[in-house]
Amino acid sequence: MDPEELVELVSVFMSRNKMSVAFPILSREVIDCQLASISAEGDLGIVLEKLGRGESYRIMVDLFTFDEVPSDVCAEFVGVLLAGRAQVRVWGRWIKFVELSLLVGGSVWRETRRLKDGLRPWELALRAPGDSGHGTR
Repeated sequence: MDPEELVELVSVFMSRNKMSVAFPILSREVIDCQLASISAEGDLGIVLEKLGRGESYRIMVDLFTFDEVPSDVCAEFVGVLLAGRAQVRVWGRWIKFVELSLLVGGSVWRETRRLKDGLRPWELALRAPGDSGHGTR
């Protein structure tokens, strides 16, 4: 999935769910920056947030390009959003951890991925609710 396809897929999803989106991608033009602003020069960011009732879907991917990260990783982020409630949080300047919290059948399941030495293949740990671990090390 290339960046244009990702933008198209997420834009359709956002419009159907009355959500706003900021996309500093490719030409670095920002599309609908009502909710979020990513101003650091050279950053690539995607921020999604649902409007109303305090519920939100958020994904933020910062400081890497689609050339450096496999396209299936980007597609998976979108897939998580399409599947249900999810939040992606990024720690640190170089993206060491990404945590996905999913509401499944009334239970919250967390999936933590850790990147070693920058942009290497993802390590996955699926944790049951209440587990405070941060994935494989």
